[in-house]
Amino acid sequence: MHWVTQRDDLAYTIKNAIQQGILVYDYQTNEDFTTLPDSIGALSVEEIKIKPVKIYAQLSSKYNWRTTVTLTAFFNSSST
Repeated sequence: MHWVTQRDDLAYTIKNAIQQGILVYDYQTNEDFTTLPDSIGALSVEEIKIKPVKIYAQLSSKYNWRTTVTLTAFFNSSST
């Protein structure tokens, strides 16, 4: 395994936030957009992948690594 010395903290913040699921809202029922619409379910996350990506020095003088977050989820209408 290749260990990266720099960490993308935003990627780990995203990972930690979506582990609990992602609420899905019905925006068609909210015409004024001043209040949050009703939740119609949630995306239940099955798999989360964090992959470090090398950034070449010519593109970034400050950081050598970035991270991509990939997830697989399914819609669960009973998670309201």
